[in-house]
Amino acid sequence: MNYQNPQLLYALFALAIPVLIHLFNLRRHKTILFSSVRFLKDIKQDNTRKRNIKNILVLITRLFATAFLILAFCKPFTKDEKNLINSDKVFVYLDNSFSMDAIDEDGRLIDIAKNYALSIAKSHVNEKVYLLTNNIDNQNTISLSSKEFINKINEVETDGNSKNINQILQIKESISTSKDKIYILSDFQKEFILDDYINDNKNIIKLIPINNPNTNNISLDSLWINQPIITSKNEIEIFLKVSNYGNETNNTSVSLEINNKLQTKRIISIEEDRSKVYSFKIIVDQVDNINGKFIIEDYPISFDNTLYFLIK
Repeated sequence: MNYQNPQLLYALFALAIPVLIHLFNLRRHKTILFSSVRFLKDIKQDNTRKRNIKNILVLITRLFATAFLILAFCKPFTKDEKNLINSDKVFVYLDNSFSMDAIDEDGRLIDIAKNYALSIAKSHVNEKVYLLTNNIDNQNTISLSSKEFINKINEVETDGNSKNINQILQIKESISTSKDKIYILSDFQKEFILDDYINDNKNIIKLIPINNPNTNNISLDSLWINQPIITSKNEIEIFLKVSNYGNETNNTSVSLEINNKLQTKRIISIEEDRSKVYSFKIIVDQVDNINGKFIIEDYPISFDNTLYFLIK
């Protein structure tokens, strides 16, 4: 048993107070004279016995009440042996995938996650801290001092790579097989599978969600053409699939550029949580490669606003 306020245990000496009250009962007995007490002798003995038992029970009650009150203020707790960590290593995974570029009222999600990571590092100054990101594998993961951790955090920017929790645990296991603390800071997209986290009993995993209240986003999903062979002076029809992941109908503009020249631009409207296919026609006036791209205007998640393609 452990106590948050062990110094209050000295108050247990107060248990002597009820004992002193019991031993030194200062009540004065008033003597009443009777003409004859021969009928009261048996009653006196019986009442004295009952009174002694009653006083002892009152004393015990007072002792227990005082002891429990003192222990309550001491705030006792027991250590969880299952979560007891003997390792001096702490791992911090900072999700720097493109979805962390989203912006809420407090700023970019990646910047919010960086501040959390710095707070974690400051609370573990006497331990080895390892920074994990989507660009780091077990070949380039090293322990960092507090100053090095701050410098490394400031260098982190969003990237197209991503990792699920199984990959994070594999990197951690390649560095340390002991029971360690792992802090995971992420917006936890659907691709971030948590099944391995649920089944993991080797580590103490702390999930810190960096939530984005604004989930509206339009993305360029995919594109294709129906013609297997392209020849000069032919018309090519390009099909573009656009998806709306928000909870409201969104209007945006789609631009098509061919070889860095604007070919067409149109306004499209997509209902909430729906995908829609649009058709674009271009005329091929050359036999060289066609470098093109579709661009939409969507904010604040912008990494999926451009889709490049090449037609040979």
